Amino acid sequence: FEDMFKGTATTFHNKWVRVQSTGQFTDEHSDFYRFAHCSEDLYVCWIPLGDYTPLHGTLAVCDGSHKLPGYDKSVDLKSELPEDFEIHQKDAVWRTSSFKAGDILIMDIRTIHASTQNTTQEFRISMDTRWQPAKVQKGNHLGFKVFSPVQK
Repeated sequence: FEDMFKGTATTFHNKWVRVQSTGQFTDEHSDFYRFAHCSEDLYVCWIPLGDYTPLHGTLAVCDGSHKLPGYDKSVDLKSELPEDFEIHQKDAVWRTSSFKAGDILIMDIRTIHASTQNTTQEFRISMDTRWQPAKVQKGNHLGFKVFSPVQK
């Protein structure tokens, strides 16, 4: 992350753990409207905690969605998609893969993502973390505060 931000990176104290059981999936959404008040230069790091195929409910990203217009912080925070997504959706290309424990997928908070449906009898367990440049040093998301960077 330091290379991406050209400086010290920081993360939230909280790490989000996700468990998908049989039949579960996550609808398409972006994290922009939930986190842009912390930093617009924020990235999500998704980490599978096991070996999974798309049949387990893996993360899927909408190709090019981070470039869509309509990301506006003044929009209701309950919104999860930019207003132009409906137009983009009909031609959208969704990408997913099989993942091994410890793989990482890093995406901009504007990236529209979802999960495939878990059609197995196993749990899919993953975690995600949020990263931003330390120089931004703001971020109190629903009570989860940003770590202070370690001084070198």
